[in-house]
Formats: sequence, C-alpha cells, structure tokens
Amino acid sequence: MRKTLFVLISISVLVYGTAYGADLPAKAARGTGQERWETTVAEAKKEGKVTIYGQVGPGLRVALTEAIKKELGLDMNLVPGSGRTVLTRYSTEVRAGIPSADIIFGGPNALRTAPELYDTWDNLEPHLIRADVTDSKNWPQGKLPFLDKQKKILPLALEVSQYLVVNTNIVKPGQIKAYKDLLQPQWKGQIGMFDPTGGGTGTTWVGLIMTKAYGAAEGDAFLRKFVLQEPVLTRDSRLQSEWVARGRYPVSIALDQQAAFNMQKTGAPIARLAAEEGGILTGGGSYLVMPVKRPHPHAAAVVFNWLLTARGQEIYSKGYGAPAARLGIKADGVSQMALPLPGEKLFVQDEEFALFTDEAIELSKKIFGPLVKK
Repeated sequence: MRKTLFVLISISVLVYGTAYGADLPAKAARGTGQERWETTVAEAKKEGKVTIYGQVGPGLRVALTEAIKKELGLDMNLVPGSGRTVLTRYSTEVRAGIPSADIIFGGPNALRTAPELYDTWDNLEPHLIRADVTDSKNWPQGKLPFLDKQKKILPLALEVSQYLVVNTNIVKPGQIKAYKDLLQPQWKGQIGMFDPTGGGTGTTWVGLIMTKAYGAAEGDAFLRKFVLQEPVLTRDSRLQSEWVARGRYPVSIALDQQAAFNMQKTGAPIARLAAEEGGILTGGGSYLVMPVKRPHPHAAAVVFNWLLTARGQEIYSKGYGAPAARLGIKADGVSQMALPLPGEKLFVQDEEFALFTDEAIELSKKIFGPLVKK
C-alpha cells in the first residue's frame, strides 16, 4: 500500500492529554431523549462555541453561522479549506498535542483511507441524542447512511457527483453520451479535470472508471487513451468551474459540487451529463467526523445532532447545493446538477470504494503525472 497522503505518526488518544475528552461528563450523559438533549445544550452553551474544519462555501458559511448562533446559542469558528488542507492542519495539531477541531467536513476518501487519521475519529452513534434524528423513518433504507462499518463517517447530503459537466453553448446534445466519447479527436485539448494524483474528486473518478465503469484491465486501457487527449489538470475548483463556464475547456471532469453549484447560480451555460457507464451517488464534501478528543465536546454533540434535524438538514442542503441525506427535506435552492437524471445509472459510494483510493492515486500518478505542472 502506498504511503498515506499525510506525513503522520502513530497517534494514541493519550497524545491529546486530559484537557480534551470524547466522553461527555456524567451529568450530561444522564437521562435519555429530551432530558439528555437539554442537559447537553446547557453544557454546550457554557463552552460557547464550536470549531468546524472543512470546505464550506461562502453561502453555507453564513447560513450555518447565523443558524447555530440563533438556534443553539453557539458561535461557529470555521477553519476553511479542502479536505486535504484541513486534515494536514489537523494532523499537525495532533502531533503538537493541541487539536482544535470539534467537527471536520471532508470527502470520504480523505477521511477513510489514512489509518492514522481514521483511528482518531469518534464513533458517532453514541452521540446521537435527539429522537427525531434516530427515528428510522427519516432516513433512506430505514437507517442513517454511515459510510463505514464502525459508524465514524456520515454524510449530510447525498448528491450525484459532477463527473461530466459541459458548456452547453459549445457541446451540443448527443455529442457526448459516454466517457468513451471523450476519446474522439474533437475533444483533444478541450477537457479540464481536477488533478487525480493527490486525492479528491479526480481520484474518485479514476476509481469509478477502474472499479465500476469498466473494470481493471479495460479501465486502465481507457485512462491511457484518455490522457492522450491532453486534459488540463488543476486543483483549484473555482478555476475549473470558470474554465467550463467560459468555454476555455468546454468539458469538465470531476468538478467539485459546490463550485459547480455556485457557477450554475450565476446563470452560466453549464450542465451535467449522465454517462452511459454510470456515476456515483455520494456525500461529496459533506461527510462529517468528530475527533475522539475535541475541545468543545458538548457543543460538538449539539451541532452534530442539529445538523441531522429537519431544520439543520434544510439549511445545510440549501447552502451546500445538494439534496439532504435525510428524507422529506425540501430541495429549495438545490443544484439541479446534483439530482439524478432520468434513467441515470448510479453506484452508491461505499467504504470499499473509498478504500480503493490508494490504488487510484498510484495509478493516476503513473498515467497523469506527466501532465502535472511542477
């Protein structure tokens, strides 16, 4: 297995010291249901704030900050950045013995694949307090959609990944029906792509090609032909969205959901296409974890539960631009590109798929490495 994305040392929970605690104090743990919720909220207000790490766009940031303050009486301190960026910061803090994240948002691959990180995530199930959150009828297939068997990673939204987005002024209906159509001569030098060599949406697309769309042998052959089309790689989602909107690169592979949504709201001529080979239904960058040791344990528990209420899900879904994970939530303000298209073939993002990331990154480095600008 390749080296993990981050330079990490083995981390014991003892590294954090006694100033942080995963277990809530006994007085907050007593009782069940409403009594436990009210006690935890009261203790959270004493802590006063919650610190969230992750890729949260401007609209979502404002919505969450205002709602958490108004409805929970807590200040929200946001440390923004891509999953890779905030996890690097988090791991550095852990090694220094001063972790400051209560909740972290990120993609499933980054949160699941590095063992040293995964071992620091708390089991979320014991921190589910509210009855309306644990009620099975509120969730797909009658249960909370945890990514992993240990129930440490949970999506707040479930969306169709933006793997094939095009400028509709340039790409005409029917020109691209499948990923294999991108191998046609007219698309050479016309494709913008999120760099798959370091994790993220590009890596997930490579995983889709290798495990779901084609399989190992055929997928490898496809990718080696695809790279000859000279796709332009970037790790700047905003820039990638501008490329496709302005027609500089009218085809976009593995565009970040929030970047696509924000660009769509400006009226840009972009649309997502359903590839015949299929796509992924995923939580995107909305997956949530809570470190075992966190500075504001009660506030983290309160915000975690609130994000899973109907109210919290509505605010998060609208600000993030993707359908809520919880059933029965209005799709007002949700990007239409995040919704399944008629007859679209979709695979659900699961733990096994996330764990393929190491292999996908190594393969991407071999195939796409020469295109990465130094």
